[in-house]
Amino acid sequence: ILQIQQWLEDHFADKFRFEDVAREHGMSIRNFMRRFQTATGDKPLHYLQRLRIETAKGLLSATRKSIKTISYEVGYDDASFFARLFRQHTELSPNQYRRQFQHKDNHA
Repeated sequence: ILQIQQWLEDHFADKFRFEDVAREHGMSIRNFMRRFQTATGDKPLHYLQRLRIETAKGLLSATRKSIKTISYEVGYDDASFFARLFRQHTELSPNQYRRQFQHKDNHA
């Protein structure tokens, strides 16, 4: 499971299916889902979403990239879906988050 967590951290923006990841690591999808949740306390999809949202938070606060660009860079083709998911995780829209947390030196 640790190997899969590492793989997810390296490939979170890629398009993949958990079935394929499980098979590549010698597990059935059901066994993978159960073992992953036992090891991390999180369902694989939720874990992946958190990785993507955390990365997006860093990009929002440190860059001037558009929401659409950031959405794509963290693995979402649909910026409005990304924005809804971001709000679920942070209780702020991506723009609100950027205004609140953007590094002050970007305004110099």
